[in-house]
Amino acid sequence: MIPQFILRKLYKKGSLKNADNGIEFILENSLASATITRIKGIQVDNNGIPLPQIDIKGESGFVKAESINENTPVQFEKGREIDVRLSTDRLTDGEHLIKISVASKEFGELNFDIRDKV
Repeated sequence: MIPQFILRKLYKKGSLKNADNGIEFILENSLASATITRIKGIQVDNNGIPLPQIDIKGESGFVKAESINENTPVQFEKGREIDVRLSTDRLTDGEHLIKISVASKEFGELNFDIRDKV
């Protein structure tokens, strides 16, 4: 299991922002290439975001988190950024807690949380 303090490096600090249909942030892989086989969950300020409301930018554009699986994974190569869109209420100005849980082919379950400001 990879420690949270290392996994937190996947989050691009300062990328959290309000968007037209909710919020967005960026994951930036500076660690090692991985194959994401499942989005297990994302929480913002301890509010779970339903998988149909999560979009991940894959190689061919945005895909619904619920469609990511072992047959249709998302490649997360080292040096690459992935945009994450959450269709949810916009955030108030200030600091927010984001919890991310995914499964990868190479590393198993990856769980971490970060704090960022809007």
